[in-house]
Amino acid sequence: KWGHNGIWYVGTTSGLFYSSTAGRFWKALSSELAEKIIIAIDVNPSGQAVCVVKSSNGFDPTTDGIYITHPDFESAKFIRTNREVRNVAVDENNIIWAGGDTGLLRIEHESSDNILYFNRRHGMRSSHVNGIAIVNKHLRFLATAAGVERMNGLKFTNFNTSTHDILNNNISSIGYVASTNSLWAGSLY
Repeated sequence: KWGHNGIWYVGTTSGLFYSSTAGRFWKALSSELAEKIIIAIDVNPSGQAVCVVKSSNGFDPTTDGIYITHPDFESAKFIRTNREVRNVAVDENNIIWAGGDTGLLRIEHESSDNILYFNRRHGMRSSHVNGIAIVNKHLRFLATAAGVERMNGLKFTNFNTSTHDILNNNISSIGYVASTNSLWAGSLY
């Protein structure tokens, strides 16, 4: 993932690595992430890597969750999510959005004490969040097992095969391209 600050981040099944030499040389980042599985990476407005991390032995709530790190940091900052998450996106206000099988998390101030949870009880058709695309601080799109969810503010609107011309409801990935104002969704068919 490009950090927009001269740094590339790459997550592996053996931790997080970075390059500030256009990929010629790579270094391990944050010893506490060594031997961890990096599931997803985004970059916050400060150029820091925001990573979804899990243990190789399955979900461990004491060490699995979201880590924020940068080559200049002594250690990574851990955000305990108390839920297994598999994707992450950071908006322009440094709000972290993370998704997994239990819904969507909104994390403010990079703190485990400032997490809001969203799922079917909040208007989503499915709590299985496979991907997150951020358009701006008000508008997000979610790839879910029941179609695409548009989250405008705190209100959800679902797009699925019954309401729109999409191939499949099981949306596996989603992305927004600002330069063309285009939303792209991938599904398993």
